[in-house]
Order: sequence, then C-alpha cells, then structure tokens
Amino acid sequence: MDQNTMLVLGVVKIQNPATKQIEIVEARGFDVLGFFFPVFRYAFAGMWTKAFLTLAIFCTVVGIPITAWLTGFNFRKYRLEHYLKSGWQVVTEEKNVA
Repeated sequence: MDQNTMLVLGVVKIQNPATKQIEIVEARGFDVLGFFFPVFRYAFAGMWTKAFLTLAIFCTVVGIPITAWLTGFNFRKYRLEHYLKSGWQVVTEEKNVA
C-alpha cells in the first residue's frame, strides 16, 4: 500500500527501531470498543494514566456519556501518540528504499 492510499484511509505504518517490528495503526475514525468500554480500552492499550483519569470521570453520572463519547472518537489518535512517545517511528517510503 503506498503512502497516499494510507493517508486517505487514515492509516499510519510505524516501526519499532529496536525490534524492527512494523505495525499498521488506524489514526482516524470511531472506536466502538472505546465508546462502550472506555476505561478497559485505555488499560488494555497500556495507557494507565488515561485509564485512571477516565475511571475517575466515569464514576460520576454526568461523566458516563462524556467519557464514552470522547474515548470513542479520540482513542485511535491517543494510541498512535502513545506509540510515538514510546520510541516507535513512522515508516516513510524513503526509509524503505535505503
């Protein structure tokens, strides 16, 4: 899949420089599991701080629809940011040629 097609689909190819493992991560779109299970979605992705904050807000009656809505729309972006902060790098066509 070329870079332009990946941009249109909202998909990003990232690579762990230490293990050379490559993953294709969705960066846009609605996450259904994140909508219905926001706390567990962050926890199973390894984002513990966001999981605890979401749980604290989720425990209030007003917070339930807010956290569900925000997690549904923002989880994929947060997961990509989490990978990049962990040292993963975005794979570009220049890296594949060299």
